[in-house]
Amino acid sequence: MTIDQPVSVAETREIWDAKARFWDERMGEGNAWHLTAVGPAAEELLAITPGDRVLDVGCGNGVLARRLAGLGAAVTATDFSQVFLDAARERSASLPYADRITWRLLDATDGAALRDLTAEPFDAIVTTMALQDMPEIGPLAAATPTLLRPGGRFVAVIPHPCFNTVDAVRVTETREVNGEMLTEVGIRISRYLTPLTSLGVGMRGEPRPHHYFERTVSAYLAPWLAAGMVLDGLQERPVRGPSRPGSLAPESDLPVILAFRFRRGTS
Repeated sequence: MTIDQPVSVAETREIWDAKARFWDERMGEGNAWHLTAVGPAAEELLAITPGDRVLDVGCGNGVLARRLAGLGAAVTATDFSQVFLDAARERSASLPYADRITWRLLDATDGAALRDLTAEPFDAIVTTMALQDMPEIGPLAAATPTLLRPGGRFVAVIPHPCFNTVDAVRVTETREVNGEMLTEVGIRISRYLTPLTSLGVGMRGEPRPHHYFERTVSAYLAPWLAAGMVLDGLQERPVRGPSRPGSLAPESDLPVILAFRFRRGTS
């Protein structure tokens, strides 16, 4: 359902609070999306070394924060949903490196709240599958240079704006190739340049749909470019592994996520 009126952060938080436990139970330590696309892209672009200080924005149930802490990073993991943070803290408590993760309630659309984190700069900032759920990304982009040390990197992973949209139509076709019948799933896109705010399903069976704030690739990148950051990494990945009927198969040539990295200048 397309939303015509502005959507508040309070409304989006209320929805996520209502389904955070559902997501935590089914996400666990990573579903196929995270394990084969989102997580690997984030890790490659972050290139963590032990001792790195990392800010995880929109950490959800903490699956990436735990992974980064396991690699030796000191992680400040933030989310605007206290329910998600509680689930993340509970799931992480017994880990031998749990003390390397600090959980913090944070609205990443609040510039003042972001500035409260600038006392000691981070080596890296990461946000995975969260920017599309935020009504505003400008405050985070504007704060990024002050949150990072010189040379620090910002990494984001989002649903691919060209191929993985709420109103994309999945088309199933069967054709004969060399005497064999093959079934393929493709995408039909009729909208891209016009931003869309809509309610969509993030995980089948969830209690409620949530808001997606879909933007073009250039609209995602522009705020960080305007903040003086330098784009130096880009990845597009498919999901690998078992697929349900009507979804993009593991061998599909279409990516489902877009990952990008910006760096702060060294001077």
